[in-house]
Amino acid sequence: MYKSRKKLIDVILICVVFLYCLSSAGCFGRDSGKRAYTGGFAGYANGILYYTFASGTLKSLCPADNTDGIVCQIPECRHSDPDCPAYLGLNTILMAAEPSDDGTTASVYAFAVDSQPLTVDDPTLKFNIVKYDSLNGEKSFVVKNITDGASSMLIYESYLYYSYIFGEKDDPMVYRVDKNGGEPQVLAYGDYAVLVTVVDDHIYYYDGNGYIYRANLDFSEIETLYQISNSDNYGFYTDGKWLYYYGDPIASLFNEKEYTLYSLYRIKIGSKKEPQVILSGLAATNRTVMESNRLYLLSVPQPQQDTGTPDLKTQNIYTATQITELNLSDLKPKELFNTENFVLGQIYAVTDEFIIAAGEQYQGTEGSAEYNRILIIHNLKDNTTKIITV
Repeated sequence: MYKSRKKLIDVILICVVFLYCLSSAGCFGRDSGKRAYTGGFAGYANGILYYTFASGTLKSLCPADNTDGIVCQIPECRHSDPDCPAYLGLNTILMAAEPSDDGTTASVYAFAVDSQPLTVDDPTLKFNIVKYDSLNGEKSFVVKNITDGASSMLIYESYLYYSYIFGEKDDPMVYRVDKNGGEPQVLAYGDYAVLVTVVDDHIYYYDGNGYIYRANLDFSEIETLYQISNSDNYGFYTDGKWLYYYGDPIASLFNEKEYTLYSLYRIKIGSKKEPQVILSGLAATNRTVMESNRLYLLSVPQPQQDTGTPDLKTQNIYTATQITELNLSDLKPKELFNTENFVLGQIYAVTDEFIIAAGEQYQGTEGSAEYNRILIIHNLKDNTTKIITV
């Protein structure tokens, strides 16, 4: 199975799709309905963003009142050891936040690297699935001592689902476990699976050959829907009727950095017709939000295209400078946000009032460049932007 944490995180940055159904702005905006909450590098619920970034300490950010801080309330706690309720592990590779039924609190789930040091007798890196309850401020373990880092994770109803990539064909590939803790159940075997979302009690996912599948919740029935053949990135989005995916990768240069541009395609599930090209010039496909019949996409205006072959190993993920809203009813794009001061890599949330994204900000002088990881909170009402260095 997959042993290299650094390589795994790099792959997840490129290929994992994160879909959120978000509430309106405000720290206690109500989430409702039967939804899947998909793991990414942060979780968003009830108007609050939960994140860890480079550390394993859980933080919360409410853009409505600009409050930001570590979730632990223990006096004089160092927030760097397992006794701290906010300390999830050495690093967090996946996170999802599920709102409570009354819309005031959330449960945060993280697939995290175990903090125990490696030894000669046991040199294998371990992972835990950790749960943080914002109601009582307590931490618990859903699953402990997992020997491989997951490629995807989602919460749906009573279960937490997770999957792997780069295994062997007969390896356990998809698991589910009671979200409050228990023994994981193997649902499917194979070498590659990335779980995307749940629509009408069916899980949508893709494999390493570009095949898109739909399975019932226990994976007793699996249907092959489509194969993406014109891309090196198999991330897709769906409402259960249409598939939206990236194709036609083009090696491009922007601000003297190499990255890859894609076109967005659409095809109706079950259709034999050719897919339709909707939009071009899209970048940084590792983080896109689908909300209220709209897709929010990262793009680059007027890129300098090269004729070379895309190389995902050398491209810079943080290259986009624009967020585009695509109305899925009429397929008309609209620019929501554009900047020349920093580059964008991930969209975390889009509400009626805010866009929350992550990126990098350049600092330094000629010959000495430095990029700081940042959170970007853009207010759509007054067109102001707040930057938090993390």
